[in-house]
Amino acid sequence: MMLKTIRKTGDLRRELARARKKGKSIGFVPTMGYLHDGHLALVEECRRTCDVVVVSIFVNPKQFGPAEDLDRYPKDLRRDKRLLARYGCDLIFVPSVREVYPRDFGTSVGVDDLRGKLCGLTRPDHFDGVCVVVLKLLLAVMPDKAFFGEKDYQQLVIIKRMVGDLGLPVEIVGVTTVRDKDGLALSSRNAYLSEEERGIATSLFRSLELARLLVASGERRSHVIKDRIMSLLVDSGVTKVEYAAVVDPVSLDDIRYVDSEARIAVAALVGRARLIDNIAVDSRVGRRSRGRQKRGTVCVILAAGEGKRMKSPRPKLLHEIGGVPMVEHVVRASRAAGVKDVFAIVGHKSEKLQPLMKKLRVGTVRQDVQRGTGHAVLQVYPLLAGFSGDILVLSGDVPLVRASTVKRLLAQHARHSNAITFATVSVPDARGYGRIVRNQKGAFVKIVEERDADREVRKISEINVGLYCFKAGPLFDSLLTLTASNVQMEYYLPDSIQSIRSRGGRVEAVLIDDHTEGFGVNTAAELNAVRKIYSGRQKNEDNKRGLENGIHRKRRQ
Repeated sequence: MMLKTIRKTGDLRRELARARKKGKSIGFVPTMGYLHDGHLALVEECRRTCDVVVVSIFVNPKQFGPAEDLDRYPKDLRRDKRLLARYGCDLIFVPSVREVYPRDFGTSVGVDDLRGKLCGLTRPDHFDGVCVVVLKLLLAVMPDKAFFGEKDYQQLVIIKRMVGDLGLPVEIVGVTTVRDKDGLALSSRNAYLSEEERGIATSLFRSLELARLLVASGERRSHVIKDRIMSLLVDSGVTKVEYAAVVDPVSLDDIRYVDSEARIAVAALVGRARLIDNIAVDSRVGRRSRGRQKRGTVCVILAAGEGKRMKSPRPKLLHEIGGVPMVEHVVRASRAAGVKDVFAIVGHKSEKLQPLMKKLRVGTVRQDVQRGTGHAVLQVYPLLAGFSGDILVLSGDVPLVRASTVKRLLAQHARHSNAITFATVSVPDARGYGRIVRNQKGAFVKIVEERDADREVRKISEINVGLYCFKAGPLFDSLLTLTASNVQMEYYLPDSIQSIRSRGGRVEAVLIDDHTEGFGVNTAAELNAVRKIYSGRQKNEDNKRGLENGIHRKRRQ
């Protein structure tokens, strides 16, 4: 079926009647247009499960309040049509306001015990307007399935209830919220945000992630969770928070304790954009106990990257160096340095990494969406609830790091009671790297990224290796407030250095003699280079052992 645009209800019904006579199933996605990837995910799911895909584009005046953005709501029908054609839509229904609401229209529809909660507290007529337009559209299309995003969770719950109460033969399908790289839920209203406001808006999802981590780490009190959400939002620059709520996922009633499934939701004004977001939590899953250990040292190995530049079907960290997977070299270094508890943050192709991690007695934590090294380390937070020791962070793709270097770092960290101790190297060519700036006494001052470096700073050859030891408390306090202010919209672990230092934490940079210990593997060429270095090391060590054995034999003679 070629893409058709239909504006009259009668024409739509006749078109769909012909499809039904052929035994085809009908899927429906109602939208207000100005489509983004969130809408297109609904279209994709509809296309996957239904024979005919119908998408409506209608900016519904009945769901806007008097002071809301009906007149300036973004519209671009030509662009929407191009996108829908690309994503396999068959019919676009674009009715006029008069087509949906004739002059004498006087019917109202609503779900009494759900309309006045959450968003309904400040938008009293909104959900009645949603119900009436969705009911009219469902009656026009009469689909087998209709698809709605979970971002508008209250709307999804209300529509499911309305369809059930009225006995409509339509399956309402909820589709997971689609987010940008920085976690911000996709919304047509994101177009209102300035660059600065965009950074502030990411705090909605960060506050929800914080709530999820709190629940996963054992927090059950709703008022504590809501207070932490509010604090993060306000500290991030949100000037008006409409609500932060912990509710039952079906009734939307506030709950005092999270003792099973719950929905945590927020709504806030950022600039002129009203933004909403939510997340599902379940206190019965995800928590694993570390036993009684509260102190000591835990190692976290970053192993979630995709390794696209390797251009290999095998996960990057399973490529061998000296007959051993590169990540195993990192595990061995941490264990030889005296660290017993090791966790790996896994993501891409984790099912292929799991057998090795199990063999090495390494615990694993999933990072489902890769949003940087800071975000990766944050995933271990639920496992370390109440832990007040030190956290060693290593990269799984830096296999040349020596156990002696890790030991030195840990010793320096303990000796000076540092909040952060991290390793640096001096390299022949530091182009592309952040430079380590020290004062006249040699103490660490800051890391300056190359794009921000002047001519003098660019002469510095000392760079960050990515080998850290943190005190657990300051680390997690910092990570929970990091923002994605970079082009990649990711949360970087080095950003925590300045954050912890600004709160009074002592930071020390330890210069390593052998710069090859900081070599990371991202490409096949780099893998070969590291293999040669490792092979050379092994030969030197064999020669050294041979020389020592020869000396011992001579002495015995």
